[in-house]
Amino acid sequence: MELILAYIVFAITTGICSWLFYFKPILKDAIELKINNSFTRQPVLSSIVYIILSIIAAPLLFFPMFNSVQSLVFKEVLVKEMFKETPGSG
Repeated sequence: MELILAYIVFAITTGICSWLFYFKPILKDAIELKINNSFTRQPVLSSIVYIILSIIAAPLLFFPMFNSVQSLVFKEVLVKEMFKETPGSG
């Protein structure tokens, strides 16, 4: 039981840290650049979905947080996806 509780705490903290270090700054930049897509139109919903998915995928997100090469690749992929404009939006 203690092992399950420890994993749950690990997963939640990894998900929240991933959101705080990766998703939130990129989302802020996308909003400031007036990118029109589902991330910027509904930032609260996209943040909640990201945190939930990060909690589920916590073991995969743990290593990019402490490895600079993987961190840069992860950020590049997030930027590429979050800076896409919705077709027909402008």
